[in-house]
Amino acid sequence: KSKLLLDCVLIITSVVPPELPMELSLAVSASLVALSKYALPYSFRIPFTGPVDVCCFDKTGNITAENLVLEGKNPIALVNVREVSRETTLCLAGAHALVGLDDGTIVGDPMEKTTLENMDWGVGKSAFEFQFGPHNKMSSTIRRQFQFSFALKRMCTVPTFQGPLVIGGTGGNANRTLVAVKGAPETIKGMLGVVPSRYDEIYKGYTREGSRVLALACKEMEFMNSEKINKLARDAIESNLTFAGFLVFHCPLKADAVDTLKMLADSSHRCIMITGDNPLTAVHVVKTVEIVDREVFISDLKENPCNERDLTWRTVDERKVIPVDPSAPLDLTLFDEYDICITGTAMKQYENTPGWKNLVQNTWVYARVSPAQKE
Repeated sequence: KSKLLLDCVLIITSVVPPELPMELSLAVSASLVALSKYALPYSFRIPFTGPVDVCCFDKTGNITAENLVLEGKNPIALVNVREVSRETTLCLAGAHALVGLDDGTIVGDPMEKTTLENMDWGVGKSAFEFQFGPHNKMSSTIRRQFQFSFALKRMCTVPTFQGPLVIGGTGGNANRTLVAVKGAPETIKGMLGVVPSRYDEIYKGYTREGSRVLALACKEMEFMNSEKINKLARDAIESNLTFAGFLVFHCPLKADAVDTLKMLADSSHRCIMITGDNPLTAVHVVKTVEIVDREVFISDLKENPCNERDLTWRTVDERKVIPVDPSAPLDLTLFDEYDICITGTAMKQYENTPGWKNLVQNTWVYARVSPAQKE
């Protein structure tokens, strides 16, 4: 037997040419040179991609373009951002974290920069000087700012505005202090004093079309010195807000997204999308790029949940909603009928349960996940 094994080894080694390692190195080097024009940051890892059979993509910047297109603002019907009410204008002017550099460059979140460009605003070196038309100048001072938090899904500022546009006059200056809040519609909803009718219907309608939707809210605030404002609790500042509209952005696909994902699928690679966006927006995108082709079932918190374990399975149009206990055995028949989308909140509840492995193997979209969960 040992002689037979030795003969087999000799035959195999004689078949493999001694030049093979050198030829492989040349092929890899040629591939790196061909790809150099794409500025790949980790091109040295190309040889290690052979065993890869699952490809995970973020949405923004990978499948969709980084430059968002502002469609408009929606109180009930979509309107141009230049035609919105004064309160909404002030809310947009206050709820931002943009900075103007000495050379005139604006630095900040791409969505906020897109809003600024579409409203024809100018930001001065102080980053808080705005001009609406040739004769209506206004300045704003951010008295306190809560940066966007992924955990809270919102940002908040306390700006003081000065200028004739603040109260709608054409002469003389006036001061006005507001609370301006911008964030996920489902989060802002719980902070409103009065929730408008059709609130859920409207924002979900836009997200089902693949748009990215932010809710705006504000409230009047009496003038205080900075010391008093800094002592206010965030919960008190963000309570009893007035709805100021939805900000609707379109996320155009990258030109080669569909062809690239199809090429990966044809080569037996499983493509998955992981995003921090709304699950309805995420599902629309994966259907557009053909990552999924069946109806999608979404696992997320139910409407008005009692706690974080109060989950449901629901279809995109919500014609089918099934309450579920994450600690109960997973219904595996769902995977035969639906493609699966799961949110970051639902992930926390399913982790370390017996059905977790089956769920991961059958999930195509992860939505509303935090940066830590993406890792």
